[in-house]
Amino acid sequence: MLAHSGIRFVPIPAVTDAEFATLSAIFADKIESLAAEAEMEENQQNN
Repeated sequence: MLAHSGIRFVPIPAVTDAEFATLSAIFADKIESLAAEAEMEENQQNN
């Protein structure tokens, strides 16, 4: 389903815990952004 919607996941190695935390935060923000976009599009289609 995600591939069908154009979302791809790319594994990125994290060497340290700090690097892992940074990457996790970046990707969490990205996922939140994608969810907000999808919700806005859904609301526009329903109106």
